[in-house]
Amino acid sequence: PAAIAVWALVKRRVFVLYIALALVGSFTAGVLYQLWSSF
Repeated sequence: PAAIAVWALVKRRVFVLYIALALVGSFTAGVLYQLWSSF
């Protein structure tokens, strides 16, 4: 049971990390696109 709990915690952590990375990546892409289109 402990191993399952640890695995679920790690899985949730990786999921949150993935979501954060996707948000940062899309935000960076949007900023770069705005900078590129303004020139």
